[in-house]
Amino acid sequence: MLAKGLSATGIREKEYTILPKEKKFNRVLIANRGEIALRVIRACKELGIETVLVYSEHDKDTLAVKFADESHCIGNEVSYLDIDKIIDIAKKTNANAIHPGYGFLAENANFAKLCEKN
Repeated sequence: MLAKGLSATGIREKEYTILPKEKKFNRVLIANRGEIALRVIRACKELGIETVLVYSEHDKDTLAVKFADESHCIGNEVSYLDIDKIIDIAKKTNANAIHPGYGFLAENANFAKLCEKN
């Protein structure tokens, strides 16, 4: 499998990097919204990884909801911080990884520990 590479300066090059043949996971739950969620969805699709998106009622009509392989409403905007609900959806959808994106749960050490435990 191939993926576009980046140079040390971060500028896209036309070269490609060979990725490992064995994937560590095949389904990712994305616990973020907007541009971040879209970037994660795009990267997962390039790698052949299925995407499960959690979204708030406010974000129900966004592109991320449209482009994710599967989407689940988690309630209002504060729900992006509901660790139990997010982990529960990850379990129910058989996601074997969670991408927290930026903000929300990305810097929450307790969330990381609970993900490892579950």
